[in-house]
Amino acid sequence: AKNLTAMVPIPPSESRRVADTESKLSFAMRRSKEEYAADIARCHKEIKNGESYELCLTNQLSTLVEFPNESSSSPLQLYKILRKNNPAPFAAFLSFNNSRTRRRNVDDTPCLSSFSICCSSPERFLSVNHDVEDLAENGEDHGWEFAPPFSSYDISDSPKYIVETKPIKGTVSRIIANKGDPNFKEKIEEDQRVARKLQKSEKNRAENLMIVDLLRNDLSRVC
Repeated sequence: AKNLTAMVPIPPSESRRVADTESKLSFAMRRSKEEYAADIARCHKEIKNGESYELCLTNQLSTLVEFPNESSSSPLQLYKILRKNNPAPFAAFLSFNNSRTRRRNVDDTPCLSSFSICCSSPERFLSVNHDVEDLAENGEDHGWEFAPPFSSYDISDSPKYIVETKPIKGTVSRIIANKGDPNFKEKIEEDQRVARKLQKSEKNRAENLMIVDLLRNDLSRVC
């Protein structure tokens, strides 16, 4: 762990800039392609050395956004644009105004920075509900048939809560075929073909096992 702390992203001022050919935006990467590849190699080395058994190395992109007018120059307006142009089932907007809430840092100094999070995610990170019977009555989906949600039990051995996470790493989109569709048979066959291809994909299986193992470990610590 001590060696891994040295793997800190470089400051944005030293980032490599990449132009988006489809827009006027210019993105800054904290790690260049060469640096990113070098860090991946280092991650492999640290795993072999026993520093960790699983690492998720990411890169960070940043850009400046210009709003058409002052009335729309707020993080919430940016989120509304994101929600309209890229709707997602698990979108969220979080605003942290630390100067208003008077939050303090670990060393008890005033935390004056403010920031917002605009999230557009296709996968469920976490949900907590009552037992399966309550979910069934509410008509809510609580997991795949072969992967029921994680139940938390109280001292009476009866289910109390259902904690669920639905990662999509290592999966592919289903091809939905509705009865009455003129291409119903073709869609069924294509869906089965995609499923067979997924079963044979070592990369997708490795990704799926990685995230399932990671989340299983996380849930076992709190459930």
